[in-house]
Amino acid sequence: MQKIKSYVGYYLFPYECIEKGSDIILYGFGKAGRQYYQQIQENKYCNVRYAVDETIGRKKVFDFVREPGSLQLEENVKVVIAIQSADAAAQVVNFLHKKGYSDSSIVNVHHVTTFPYTITGNTPSGIQKWISADEARCEYGENFFADWRELAEAFKIHTFQGQHFVRRGRDNDGGYIMCHPYKSSNAKIAYSFGINDDVSWDDDMADEGFDVYMYDHTIDRLPHERKRFYYFKKGISQTSEPGEMLDTLENIIRMNRHLDKDNMILKMDVEGAEYGAILNADDTIFQKFDQIVMEFHNLLNVTGQETIIPAIEKLSSIFAAVHVHANNYGNVVYVEGVPYPDTIEITLLNRSKYNLEVCKTVNLPIPLDMPCRKMDDDIILGDWNNRG
Repeated sequence: MQKIKSYVGYYLFPYECIEKGSDIILYGFGKAGRQYYQQIQENKYCNVRYAVDETIGRKKVFDFVREPGSLQLEENVKVVIAIQSADAAAQVVNFLHKKGYSDSSIVNVHHVTTFPYTITGNTPSGIQKWISADEARCEYGENFFADWRELAEAFKIHTFQGQHFVRRGRDNDGGYIMCHPYKSSNAKIAYSFGINDDVSWDDDMADEGFDVYMYDHTIDRLPHERKRFYYFKKGISQTSEPGEMLDTLENIIRMNRHLDKDNMILKMDVEGAEYGAILNADDTIFQKFDQIVMEFHNLLNVTGQETIIPAIEKLSSIFAAVHVHANNYGNVVYVEGVPYPDTIEITLLNRSKYNLEVCKTVNLPIPLDMPCRKMDDDIILGDWNNRG
């Protein structure tokens, strides 16, 4: 896998201006504000009474974020300005003066450190990078844009009459956008590959009457058991040959005696093994599924991997994308303003079972979407069907 060196800006909380154990108000809850908040939550240095931010989305996600108009003068409380723009911070200082805050109660100090970070795939922090088209070709290969055009074309967003989205699974990471109601079937069966410590999606499907067949060879047991859960300590194979802990999709469905079933649902998050699993499954196996929610990984290295585009094109010949969401736990590169995420979550519908049409315009994310990493903003894909 190609390694890419990036440089990450980090905002260090102004400890020298704040007495340990005191109460503060954070003004601004964007990148700087969230980094401040994470630091003082981890080391318990001081207490954040609440944060102030005018962005509606942040107030929806974080219940302690308030509108600027609600800010009142509070005695013995310092307001820490966490805004990257010096001009915007100066405007906030004037606003706070009008609210009655003195200069001694306002902390408008920034310490920004820059350090090198080598990107080799997904990282817990989701590295963001802004580069030119020439830099993208140099770092990711001459075919980077051509491969991404194929990927975006294969996963163009479609719609159909009466389409209705619901969210299944927990808030933030672990939830998926799905189409509802589901197609009628001779059995309500869902397959779930990649469990780890989260069965929220599986719980929601079981609540709707689905028997959920759950596979993950990296865990010994589920976080909890319940009726309609069927767990197997086995993973999905990237080849046509089963292994000791891995098996093919076809073999797994056969062992469960589901080869005669239709309109099943598939969820897959297997950290890159999805491409081999797709390529080594017969089309007739995928035709048994009505709807798929799947996470695709390592897309920033699409040029260096021979399986990604063939697997995506194979799947898109059977299924049409109806929703795409970028996972902000993964890296994202902005090439002249256009985002190229390393990891995306996709909702797919079987083309043979729906009257689907390509959307003329798309605005992603949609209101049901949530950032997977709660402390970071969602990645704005915008009009996915008409990327620059």
